[in-house]
Amino acid sequence: MEPSLGKLLGPSLTFRALELDASNAEVLMKSSAGLPLLCEKEYGKGRVLLFASTCDREWNVFAGRPGFVLWSHFLAEYLTQSPLAEQPSHRTGDLIRLPAPPGEKEGLWVRKPDRTLAVALRSNDGSGDFEFSDTLVPGVYTVLKNDRETSVGLFAVNVETYESDLSYLDDDFTDLSGEDQRSAIEAELKSRLGQPPLVRYIADVNTLADELGRSGGGLKLWDVLLVVVLFIALFEPWLANQISARLYARNVAAPSVVVPGRTDWQSVPQEVTRT
Repeated sequence: MEPSLGKLLGPSLTFRALELDASNAEVLMKSSAGLPLLCEKEYGKGRVLLFASTCDREWNVFAGRPGFVLWSHFLAEYLTQSPLAEQPSHRTGDLIRLPAPPGEKEGLWVRKPDRTLAVALRSNDGSGDFEFSDTLVPGVYTVLKNDRETSVGLFAVNVETYESDLSYLDDDFTDLSGEDQRSAIEAELKSRLGQPPLVRYIADVNTLADELGRSGGGLKLWDVLLVVVLFIALFEPWLANQISARLYARNVAAPSVVVPGRTDWQSVPQEVTRT
């Protein structure tokens, strides 16, 4: 329900409604007891809305509320709006063309699936329509009027369907055989995956072990790095021991004491007693 309409309806509405079988319709409004009040259903190339009450005060108090006129205006505008596009859904990254709704001259806004708002720019072809290109996120987009609250339509954006396509690529290259077929399928895989450098196609699953062993040939960089790391791990303790031996394992000579009256300048132990 539109925020501006909800403020005019009041806290409650009293209805006397018809009992409807809405199993094949979309229920837009319900009573507090869960009965459908406003239903929508496709009919031919259009859509039909059914209100399960009357448009006067005989069965409800809705017709006497200020929001009834605004509600009727919304319904009429919804049923007479121009289709947003010929396609019911679009792909991510597509440019979406948005026809201008009746009476809207200022501009349109789009609420993206992450609830952020983005402006739709006016088209340069002079048609008066709008264009929206920020469609990288898949999901449902809501087109809003310039007040950023009134909804005028929806459109869906989906991702590419390659992931859901279960057909075999081999079927597209039945006219090829051998290495030519393998190269063609491998090139198709790379084009769909964004040209990754490390993609190989294996036609026969029984040769998987041989192919994996062959892919491991050549220069084994990780083996070389492992040997270098092992050499550093062995060399570092030996170097540390050598440095420690040079700095901290030298013999310290005993201090020399000069005794008065002697001229031989020989070293005398520290325990010499003075007289």
